[in-house]
Amino acid sequence: MSFQWRPDLRDEADNKFTDAAVEAAAIIVTYSAADFRDSDIPRFGWAAMTPQESLARYLAEEEC
Repeated sequence: MSFQWRPDLRDEADNKFTDAAVEAAAIIVTYSAADFRDSDIPRFGWAAMTPQESLARYLAEEEC
């Protein structure tokens, strides 16, 4: 996988998760969501959330 753009994450090791999310058009679920939110990924419409936030979102969607 090769990207022209790389996120500016505090922990360089987290970039692999962003790469996978971009490739899959997915949301990153991590206990380190703040590391991603403080980066420039929201500017591109991508999101990161904690497992608790992900579960709450999933349950809310199931109720619809």
